[in-house]
Amino acid sequence: MHNPQLFDEFCDVKGTYFVNGLASCRIGDRLVHPFEAHGHCKSLVFDGTGKMHFTTNIVATPLARKERSRNKMLNRGVMSTVADMNSIGGYIRNTMSSSERDTANLTADLVRFFKLDDMIRIS
Repeated sequence: MHNPQLFDEFCDVKGTYFVNGLASCRIGDRLVHPFEAHGHCKSLVFDGTGKMHFTTNIVATPLARKERSRNKMLNRGVMSTVADMNSIGGYIRNTMSSSERDTANLTADLVRFFKLDDMIRIS
């Protein structure tokens, strides 16, 4: 149902809405626990004239760049493994893998992600 008055009020909104969360739980052919997935930031900028601009970016940590370029999971985490556990080779790969998965990838430095000129505060 279309409500013209509500639509007009919404068109007057001016500000930026930031969202952070998961980019993907799949790295190559492996699934990772959501707490260990790479981060993804989004912004919706409302200009007060009824227009909205959408910006999105995956948080490019060194690990995210390496895993994306090799298309495979490189570091195991607390709840994720780099290889299947159903073989001796899998146990060895998981044991030898670094366990330094940065679970803080779900946050980002917004100053580097968005230009300061584009940041609008909700009034």
